[in-house]
Amino acid sequence: MTAHERGSAAGSDGDSAQDPSQPWQELAADYERARAREDSLDRLVEWPAERDVLGDVTGRSILDLGCGNGGKLAELVRDGALACAGVDIAGNFNTTRRPVSS
Repeated sequence: MTAHERGSAAGSDGDSAQDPSQPWQELAADYERARAREDSLDRLVEWPAERDVLGDVTGRSILDLGCGNGGKLAELVRDGALACAGVDIAGNFNTTRRPVSS
């Protein structure tokens, strides 16, 4: 039996129609709340390190895959990025950010 045939046979019970992003969609809101805490690893270590690696974003366009709620994209726009687009497996997080004219 080929891998394709095994996949077809495994999916014959209806499980193949299940949305693979469903577990993340159920977890996303709690994950965002945890990341928003002042003492979160993301706020204290991860994002500051990522932001440092990005350097000056003035005039740049940025694509964030796995953007969550788009908060980091908003910060990058405030820091001078011209256009940012983000996509997250939880469809309710898709976002596009552009600078607001002053």
